Amino acid sequence: MTFTRMMVAITATTALFAVPGTAEAGACAWKPTALPLPAGAVQAEASAADGLGGYVGTAEFANNEQHVVRWTGSSITDYGRVPGSFPNGLYARDVNRAGVVVGSATQLVSWVAFRSTGTTLAKLPLPAGAGSSRANAVNERGDAVGWAVLPDRTRRALLWPADRPDTVVVLDGLPTGFVEAVDIDDDGTVLVRSSDDQFNSTSYKWRDGVATALRKPSGAKSTIATGIAAGRVSGTFVYQDDSRRAGLWDAAGTPQALPQGNRAESLNRAGLVVGVIDAGAVPILWRGTTVESVVRTAEQLYLGKAGDDGTVAGYYSHSPNNRHSPVVLRCS
Repeated sequence: MTFTRMMVAITATTALFAVPGTAEAGACAWKPTALPLPAGAVQAEASAADGLGGYVGTAEFANNEQHVVRWTGSSITDYGRVPGSFPNGLYARDVNRAGVVVGSATQLVSWVAFRSTGTTLAKLPLPAGAGSSRANAVNERGDAVGWAVLPDRTRRALLWPADRPDTVVVLDGLPTGFVEAVDIDDDGTVLVRSSDDQFNSTSYKWRDGVATALRKPSGAKSTIATGIAAGRVSGTFVYQDDSRRAGLWDAAGTPQALPQGNRAESLNRAGLVVGVIDAGAVPILWRGTTVESVVRTAEQLYLGKAGDDGTVAGYYSHSPNNRHSPVVLRCS
């Protein structure tokens, strides 16, 4: 099973611990709890939390066939595969409280974006002549965002409105070239990244046809936004010397580098931010701009999107066969 790129990895040799002296260090301990494998599955990974104690991910069965699955309480729901797609190369990237799942599947030499209706996965509509596509996120209303490669070989940011399921909107007012919508807030604000031919990125908030660039902190040449919740944005600041710092923009758009981490990968509405320290690939959690915990385990652990219930989906990768087992990280 291929590792989902939006996740953050950790390799270490000690037990979980909270960083001494941080604001939340004495309040609780972050611990991973195993999620059950679906019947007949040989491995699985959890990639996103629905905010109500449920989690979505991908399970692998015999002959490397993968299905999207959702854990809710003691139940596991199998969403199956996207019709016409390959049996593997399936990614569940986000889920909302209603259980709407979005992600991507593989077909021939391309990716295809999907969204669920009930427990059925269906390809999302694309602009005429589009090639590869991917859905990255879904909000509580069911609006999905992602990208597609158009016939002119540019990558464009897309919105699939929940109230117009057969419609795809190409976001205007943005640069052309390599552009993707990476997340969407519950008020409909879309988080967008645009990269130039030097691989430097500028990040935007897009709403109703108007794109507002997120301010770069002093000395930064690139901003790589990764998540949006309640107006705040997580991401990474890349400086002139190519060093990286985890970053957070407040709702007013003011950027601030976060202590210790090199990347911030996701956040929830309450201000929990999930990121990574590049040295040793160690995940780190912030509460707002304060370090809450550095998480270490005896086996390699990958973390996905933070949920609004304060949990984080993820999975272990077990040596020596690289088998995956799903977990949820909780503070208790």
